[in-house]
Amino acid sequence: MEINTDIKDLRDLTLIRFIVKKDCGTYFKARGYSGEKYIIIKNDASKHLKEASDASYHVIKEEKGVLIKRQVCYPISSAEFEDLFYKFNPEGPKSMKELNGFEEFQSN
Repeated sequence: MEINTDIKDLRDLTLIRFIVKKDCGTYFKARGYSGEKYIIIKNDASKHLKEASDASYHVIKEEKGVLIKRQVCYPISSAEFEDLFYKFNPEGPKSMKELNGFEEFQSN
């Protein structure tokens, strides 16, 4: 998936956790743990999902539809999220391990 060019900040991404309820060909219908309904577009990051899969992804949300507006979620892979993280935080941590504090424990 090509990363959407209108992402101006990491706040444009949302982390969601869901259970896939139905495979509809080019997308999945899913439900969050608080009852939210999601439409998850199939792409390289989500192609391995199947019914009853429990997953969490950073997604790009977009409104689709002419008469009936639906919010559609485009999942991004961990590698794409890391690329975006380093793009928007060039002076920040140099690795995800450093971000999570794992390097502190390994050095002791």
